[in-house]
Amino acid sequence: MGFGLVEALVTSIVISAFYYLLRKSTKEFNQVKKRNKAADEILLMIVKEILIERCHTHLKEGKISRYAYTDLIKFHHCYKELNGNSLGDKLIEQIKELPIVFELGGK
Repeated sequence: MGFGLVEALVTSIVISAFYYLLRKSTKEFNQVKKRNKAADEILLMIVKEILIERCHTHLKEGKISRYAYTDLIKFHHCYKELNGNSLGDKLIEQIKELPIVFELGGK
């Protein structure tokens, strides 16, 4: 009879400890998730600003270098991965219509 009581007590302690650790881990996970979401939103804002600024610059110039074109395509990919909206798509479509010039020094 005593053995069953000890076994029940140990089981209860283990379950309680597991429950405590699970709740603590869940709380920490949710905090990290919130921080990651905020970081993603800030990163999206930065990438969007760069994408818009650079696209407008090249659209005004009416041409784009191969180097700048490649960079803008990469920025657009990052923008979409961060759930950027269709504004980036529209700008990139306009950029794709520009003549690509081959300039030395990436200019």
